[in-house]
Amino acid sequence: MTTPYLGNPKYTIEVLQKYHFVFQKRFGQNFLIDTHVLEKIIEASKITKDDFVLEIGPGIGTMTQYLAEAAREVVAVEIDKTLIPILENDTLKDWDNVTVMAVTVAVTSLAVFLLSKPLSAYQLGESYAKNLGVNVRGLRTAMVLLSSILSACIVA
Repeated sequence: MTTPYLGNPKYTIEVLQKYHFVFQKRFGQNFLIDTHVLEKIIEASKITKDDFVLEIGPGIGTMTQYLAEAAREVVAVEIDKTLIPILENDTLKDWDNVTVMAVTVAVTSLAVFLLSKPLSAYQLGESYAKNLGVNVRGLRTAMVLLSSILSACIVA
């Protein structure tokens, strides 16, 4: 089985340089590069091999690699089309339990939707998952990690 490696800044930088990746401010892109933080997140989530994980905004797949090691299946949904080839052909290609999906919904539209509808986080997650073709009924747990930009919109 493949071991996650993108938590090491050296490998993250190599991937970004290999693909001449330019961060998109409009997507609020930040890539986690601390193995200790990644391991703590996975540990705190209590994900097991019985779990299905829907990851929204995998970036280059750093957290996804760790999720794939812990979970039965991971669906990683990305809005930045320039990241799809990196995910599919490079950083996640060795994980058979990961499916990468491209979406066209703008993050700002999602934030506006969050602020304009009186929905609980569960209802929002269920609605979003249904649009992706994922049935969330019967989920045991949901763990939500938000970018600082999206969380600021929700708090505001």
